[in-house]
Amino acid sequence: MEGSSQHRNPKFLSEFRRLYEKGMAPHEDEVRILAKIWSEKMSSWVHINEEFIHSAEQYYAEYPDDALSYGMDGELYNFIKQAVGVITTDA
Repeated sequence: MEGSSQHRNPKFLSEFRRLYEKGMAPHEDEVRILAKIWSEKMSSWVHINEEFIHSAEQYYAEYPDDALSYGMDGELYNFIKQAVGVITTDA
């Protein structure tokens, strides 16, 4: 995953984790700002679509240690997904 934004910027996931562990809700401003950046980065990848997302979710559900190597776990993923959902409904 050398070209992925996760690999180039591991602090991005760390910031989501910090906010999550701080107990912030996905609808709070600081989380929404980060979710907006996340969403923009993800949407800039042309090959990202619902099928791709579903496949990735299924893979990481089966191999959670692979996701952990990037700093992602199920709880953090759900937090990010909820935050992106908040900004998507705001648009």
